[in-house]
Amino acid sequence: MVELIVVFALVTLASARVTRVIVSDKIGEPLRARIVRWRGETSMLTYLVHCSWCTGLWVSAALVAAVWWPAAIADRIGVTTWLTLPLTILAVAHLVGLILTRGER
Repeated sequence: MVELIVVFALVTLASARVTRVIVSDKIGEPLRARIVRWRGETSMLTYLVHCSWCTGLWVSAALVAAVWWPAAIADRIGVTTWLTLPLTILAVAHLVGLILTRGER
């Protein structure tokens, strides 16, 4: 049960980090600008990459699928630790970002 809670927390924080990169971080600006040029200012895709709630839904769905589906297979073969490394990195990066930007307010 504890392992499930940890994985849930990691997926949640990793989803938040990836969403923030896409929607608001400087590193995501080229992606957002390219989509605006490609689809126009009023397209749904443009709206998607500028809306944290919208992007967060799709990022979360993708990460949950990317974790739980291979985890079911990995449990059968006994390899699960590799799944948590990228999630942990993204989760820690998000927490660090939150802590650092909190002082900027």
